[in-house]
Formats: sequence, C-alpha cells, structure tokens
Amino acid sequence: MWSLPEGPAADLSWADGVDQAQLRSWLAQYLIDNDDVASVKRAHGDVGCVHLTVLVGRQDEVGGEGQDWVVTGFSHGPGPAPAHWPRVPLTDLIAFAIADLEAGSPTVERIS
Repeated sequence: MWSLPEGPAADLSWADGVDQAQLRSWLAQYLIDNDDVASVKRAHGDVGCVHLTVLVGRQDEVGGEGQDWVVTGFSHGPGPAPAHWPRVPLTDLIAFAIADLEAGSPTVERIS
C-alpha cells in the first residue's frame, strides 16, 4: 500500500497454490477486525504515512496450527520515499487497503 502523488496504490503478491480470493478476503477481514491493527490505528492513526506493509504467511509454513493464514509482519511509516509523495493518515491507508482487497483490484502479482 503506497501513497503516491497520483493517489493511493496497492499491490498484492502471493505464492503458487494460494487462492487469491481467499487471501484477499482473509486479509481485508484481518485489517477490519484485528485488535493489533486497531491498537496501531489508535496510536498512530494521524501519523502521515507513505507506506503500509502487511506480510502474511501460511500457518503451516510458520510452525503454527489453526487458521490458514497468519500475519508475520506489519509496518508503516513516512518513508523511505521521495519527499513529494504525500503523507496521509495511516487510517486512510488502511481504509484504502481494505477497499482495494474487497474490490479485487488488478494491482496484483503472483510470485513463484
């Protein structure tokens, strides 16, 4: 998720064998419901950010049991990015990410 001069943009990368629709649905719901995300939004929601990155792994690949997916990393901040990229509130980036995931936008990429 990036705040670019022309507006917000998102990209989603996934590995072979991953159901893109299932991953999008799970990640959107995670961003809506997760207590850790809510805590970050309360603490840093007004912070001007350029990026939001969420790393997701398969539970069986990171040594866990239960649900199919688990967040293995979450970061946000004002850079590194060129100075002319707009800094927008983190809450706006999260809202755009949720809308983008739910819409199934074409800004996606499969990785092998």
